[in-house]
Amino acid sequence: MAITKAQLEFKKGKLGASQCAAALGVSPFQTRANLFNELKGLITRPEIGPKGRIGNSIEPIIIQEYEIQEMVKVEPTPD
Repeated sequence: MAITKAQLEFKKGKLGASQCAAALGVSPFQTRANLFNELKGLITRPEIGPKGRIGNSIEPIIIQEYEIQEMVKVEPTPD
């Protein structure tokens, strides 16, 4: 499942789970400065590659397993 334009617009300027490592300064893929510039809209995020598309595709399965293991319900963000 691809991320929709509405979802991308909703996420704009917000810190997402995939950006937490960069915010903490432990990401091998993104620096804090790069993350800041991205969140402020000073730079654009690169296109999602094959690994990102695979991650988006299997996200529902990961959420389902997390809900089972942690006995919680994950609520989707509004589109």
